[in-house]
Amino acid sequence: MASISRLLSLAILLAAAFPAGVRPAGAQSCPENRILLTLIQGVASSVVSSDATRDTTGGYAHGSYDLKNGLLSSSVSFFDFGSFVNDRWAGCFVDTEDEYWIVGLPAGTPVDFNAEFMVSGSWSVFPGVPQGEFSSEGFVAVAPDTSRYSIPIPGGCCHGGIGRSLTLPLHRLAGEHFRLRLHLGSQNYRGRVDESGQLQFTGLPPGAAVVSCQGFGGLSTPARHTSWGRLKTTYR
Repeated sequence: MASISRLLSLAILLAAAFPAGVRPAGAQSCPENRILLTLIQGVASSVVSSDATRDTTGGYAHGSYDLKNGLLSSSVSFFDFGSFVNDRWAGCFVDTEDEYWIVGLPAGTPVDFNAEFMVSGSWSVFPGVPQGEFSSEGFVAVAPDTSRYSIPIPGGCCHGGIGRSLTLPLHRLAGEHFRLRLHLGSQNYRGRVDESGQLQFTGLPPGAAVVSCQGFGGLSTPARHTSWGRLKTTYR
């Protein structure tokens, strides 16, 4: 009887340690992300981190991400190193990856829904001689599918807004983990670009939500590293 009582107590402890949607024992840390700031033909700053949020400024560029809220930003300020330089742009490229899954439904329930990456911002370039240039790009990807947009250099003249809605249809089972990548990039020469992107999931059935390793969707406790053996030892 004591043995049965101990097992029941241990089961309750396990349920508390691994609530619905939290990764099981032996799970790896959250995926890495990168903010790359470039200037002319070199790298001004390259930050690789598995942190949920990051903000980096260097030279003429600024990049940040906040995976808890599904936000990315990329901006480059006015830069003019001379028209004689072939690769004369300042750039900011933000790449993130996180592990997501659906909660609020019985495990294994098939779900059709969408991952949407909404990009907005503005750009302006110098209209004189030589004329300024800019580029803007972004994508949302869940292997093997990608939804992307690109405004390649020279971009245009002389100012305007950036507004793109990237939609990626998905089919997953409740509780099934999947990796999703986001990318937002901008470049300029004699100009300026300010843009941000917002991730959201639409088309989910009532009661369902998407959460992530980094805390997206209000998951306050990301993937834990508590093992079954450690939990048993702690209980004893």
